[in-house]
Amino acid sequence: MVRYYNPHESAIISLFRWKFTLTSSVFQMGEFWLYMTIALVVMILMDLNFVDFPTGVVNLDVWKLLSPQLSVTIFAVVFYNNQCYGRYMSLYSTCVDIDVNEKNLVSELLVDFGHDPDLRGNVRQACKYSLAAIFYFYLSMEDQSPGMRTSWQIIRDKGLLTEAEIRRVSDFPGTVFMLLLHWASIAIKDNIKKLRGKQGQYTPPELAAMSSRLFVLVDRIGVSCLTVRSIQNMPVPFSYFHLLNILISLTVLATGIGSLILVEQHDSPSYCLAFFPYSVVTFVLLALRQLSGELADPFGEDDLDFPIADFMRHIYDNVIAMLAMYERFSVLDALKLSPNIEFSSDMVKRPCSGETKEHETLTGLLARSASRMPTKQSSARSSMAGWLLLNEEDEISAYGPRNWVKPEDWKGAAKLIRWLDGDEPKADMIGIPMEEKLDEVVPSKDPKDLDEPVKDVKEKTLPKAPEPNNKEALTEDSKCAASLQRIEKQMAQLITCMSDLAASIKEAPESRRGKERSEKNDKSEASKKSRSTKKAGEEKAEE
Repeated sequence: MVRYYNPHESAIISLFRWKFTLTSSVFQMGEFWLYMTIALVVMILMDLNFVDFPTGVVNLDVWKLLSPQLSVTIFAVVFYNNQCYGRYMSLYSTCVDIDVNEKNLVSELLVDFGHDPDLRGNVRQACKYSLAAIFYFYLSMEDQSPGMRTSWQIIRDKGLLTEAEIRRVSDFPGTVFMLLLHWASIAIKDNIKKLRGKQGQYTPPELAAMSSRLFVLVDRIGVSCLTVRSIQNMPVPFSYFHLLNILISLTVLATGIGSLILVEQHDSPSYCLAFFPYSVVTFVLLALRQLSGELADPFGEDDLDFPIADFMRHIYDNVIAMLAMYERFSVLDALKLSPNIEFSSDMVKRPCSGETKEHETLTGLLARSASRMPTKQSSARSSMAGWLLLNEEDEISAYGPRNWVKPEDWKGAAKLIRWLDGDEPKADMIGIPMEEKLDEVVPSKDPKDLDEPVKDVKEKTLPKAPEPNNKEALTEDSKCAASLQRIEKQMAQLITCMSDLAASIKEAPESRRGKERSEKNDKSEASKKSRSTKKAGEEKAEE
């Protein structure tokens, strides 16, 4: 889960944090308490003189002995942590690419095919199949606990695939989400074929550009999914992880011995004073290794794992909202009816920030949180945390809304359902089943309820956007149609004139060449005749 925090928070206040911290993770490790127990036992035995250092060990220079090993261990741990963090950020950016490409795909489908009622069925099917591919990909990456619903049940309950389609896909031996994306591409291709049969809407170059954009977006979704899976299938080499564990174990042992030697050199009253530096080094090394392990595999139930359910919820809700908005509101009608207002200097002068005098700042929230008095029922720790820390509502308003919520953002789902209902009757967009009681958005905690399939779900479609009733707009449309017809006739006449002119231009050089050839032929014939007459005269003279 993503934990949002104040980067300027005091270190003293951070000490009271327990959730989503490495402190809770390390304190739950048996390895840490084993190291602490062994160290305490050895230090108590040395205080009771049951164990002593051999002669000559006390005079050793501890820092010269420990500095090479500490430096090598710190380098290895930091390098491993850096590699795991790079994997974590690359996986997150790829998941964001899936989200962005799906939204762009839906937007492109609505722009290209949303105007035609005959093509909206394939638009819904393409959205269904692409969403089903994303859902299956995320659910296959997440660890399924015994009490959770299966992936196919979730996809069926969300209305993305039917029972017949699930039976077909579940037996597929290849990559399932790529097959679902292939089905989405087939639905898109069928729409493009239907557009080719309708004359006068798109030219062949426009159809080619349209199909290229749509298929590229589908391919990007598949490439992102395959990239995430390939990164997960190739972790940091186990040999490096094994070497790191050896270095951490030896460093913890050497740190404990070195701390005891330092206590012995300064004639301290108790060897237990060496427990504090030893525990700090052990805690830091184990915490960094635990952090690296959680970053390396962000799909699961750890504190740093991705909110997979919220990823799917975010994409799902946005797709439904886009489809419903296109059904309810026509931008072209709004452009015809709305006045075209130019920008003015008054608009430039108005502020861009939304803050007002009544806006509560972070300082005011902290002061109000600190003024809360503890109740008698609360414990000492919770009352102290209540004075120093913000509650959940104050934290949201102070640091901004949370983008990702684990397991998922049910508040956003409730807001979408209220927006979908509005004053209109309940409707089902892209075949997504809605419950009869839409106010009860939070899922049932009973696992038996989760296993029950969705029954009696009838697919409905949202009502079409009402056509404008303005008579002036209709008259303007008729005038525009008449003017367009006149323009088309004039363009046809112009095209014929241009073609005749081009043909005459092509014929002109050919006629000139013919005249030149005829003149040359005439000259050659005249010269031949003169030569023949000269020869005849010469022959007569000779005779």
